[in-house]
Amino acid sequence: MAISLKDNIKDWYIKVYEDEEEFLIDFNPDITFFDLIDMFKKKEDFYEFTKARDSIVRENIFSALVDALNNEGKYEEVTYDDVYTSWLELKPLPLVELK
Repeated sequence: MAISLKDNIKDWYIKVYEDEEEFLIDFNPDITFFDLIDMFKKKEDFYEFTKARDSIVRENIFSALVDALNNEGKYEEVTYDDVYTSWLELKPLPLVELK
């Protein structure tokens, strides 16, 4: 099953990383990958926005966001480095829509 920007992140994470559910105790249960795009646009802090507790969770979610964006077929290819750099620099994602 391909990941979608519409997917709920917590539900997706629990399905994919069954043994890591303890990392999601305080995780925001209502956010989707679309919401992460908005988080980047608003220059919000990932950890505050998601209530994630661990960098491994962040890395897994960023990798999934890359997959979801590239599966969408709406943007030029996005890489993990694009997402990671946007997070480090508190910048919007460099999304370029395909024509």
